[in-house]
Amino acid sequence: MRLSLNNNPTKTKAGILSLLVLMLLMVPAIASAADPGFMAQFMWEYVVGFFGWLLGLSGVLLNVTIEKFIVGFGNLYNNEGIGIAVEGIWVNVRDIMNMTFIFGLVYIGFKMILGSDDGNTKRWLIHLIMAAILVNFSLYFVKFTIDLSNIIATEIATAGFLPDENGRHTITQNFMDNVGLNSSFGGASDLPENAENSPW
Repeated sequence: MRLSLNNNPTKTKAGILSLLVLMLLMVPAIASAADPGFMAQFMWEYVVGFFGWLLGLSGVLLNVTIEKFIVGFGNLYNNEGIGIAVEGIWVNVRDIMNMTFIFGLVYIGFKMILGSDDGNTKRWLIHLIMAAILVNFSLYFVKFTIDLSNIIATEIATAGFLPDENGRHTITQNFMDNVGLNSSFGGASDLPENAENSPW
């Protein structure tokens, strides 16, 4: 009879992963016993550097998103072809839906003329008219909602954050300057004063 310790591959993978995490957590304590500065410098240079790079990338993406899709959304919609594409697609969908509404009205009319309507026919007519109104005014409702939210967000961005030398509102740069992240995560030369006293 063969004895299998590996009945569930998912549990095995989870066990190996937890063992690796445990080993990584033990490395600073082992390294700090031999050389307290080595592990602190390693952690600062590579781990904080990697997560700092991720933070910088997310900051750049946030700046581009705010500059392009909130503060400059009117220019993007009116001058760069987005508005023409959106309105063209909306006109085609609206026309198809209006033809469907016409066929629905003809069907309901025939049911009423032939006297085969039941209690649901008037309810169908009300729902069809409401759907026709919503479809035909949907673009204007969406434009109003987006414009209102963009106006509020633009006021917050322009009033709360100073523009850079190019006139762009770099919100992440202002936020990092105010919080002090630029001076905290500079590199090995900017290690905190108590780095030698901590394994991290």
